Amino acid sequence: FWGKRPSSTLNVQYWNRNSRRQSEPDLQELQYDMTAGSKDKAAASFSRGQIGIFVLTYAAYVGVYFTRKPFSITKSTLKNEDVHTESELGAIDTAFLVTYAIAQFSAGSIEGILGTKAGLTTCFLATGVCAAIFGSSDSKEVRSLTWMINGLFQALFFPLIMTTLNRWFPASSRGRVLGMWTTCQQTGGFAASAFGAYVLGHADLTWQHVFLWPAYLAFVLAFICGTVFQAYPSVDPNEGSGSSSAQKPKSTLSFFQVIFLKNCLS
Repeated sequence: FWGKRPSSTLNVQYWNRNSRRQSEPDLQELQYDMTAGSKDKAAASFSRGQIGIFVLTYAAYVGVYFTRKPFSITKSTLKNEDVHTESELGAIDTAFLVTYAIAQFSAGSIEGILGTKAGLTTCFLATGVCAAIFGSSDSKEVRSLTWMINGLFQALFFPLIMTTLNRWFPASSRGRVLGMWTTCQQTGGFAASAFGAYVLGHADLTWQHVFLWPAYLAFVLAFICGTVFQAYPSVDPNEGSGSSSAQKPKSTLSFFQVIFLKNCLS
């Protein structure tokens, strides 16, 4: 009966009325899909500033690995050339990891004191100095001390950059952005390892160059962070998305303040 048009007048009126009722939900569903599609398209679009801060922080964190991995890359060479014994290499590696862990607990307090821009600039300068001293010093004690200090500054890069990305991107797109951004960890590790393998395999270069050349890169990144880097967007990215976040720095609790919060240890 519903497959063909009825012939009588009464059936024609009933058929038109019923078909109109069936088409109204389809029209509403189509309008909803168009509205949802426009919202998704708006959420997927990024401003020039957001793209710039993504590329800058991505490249910066790739550069971090060039002053983080030289020791692990050259460890066998340092042992074979009697620069350090196996026990000394283990002690240096352990000291780096201990200071790295300690600095992670105080990252929030340091960011509150220095700020994101000054914090990143200081970290790049400091890690560059540590890499340069390790690659140029003849003293075992000096090399060990500088690499231990390097762990303090290496631990601060990730939380400082995460704070910046959190300010620049709204909550609606932050998961997708951070998912793409974290690929810089694999990219940086691969690039630093490939660089170290090239230097160690070159007859005219020594293990010192694995530390010295990344130090120059760290100084360049420090200059870029001090001049070009913008820790805060000019426009709140959450504006109009149903949530808001102040562009001014928010007060953060240190690790020790969190411990002594009421009922924290009970």
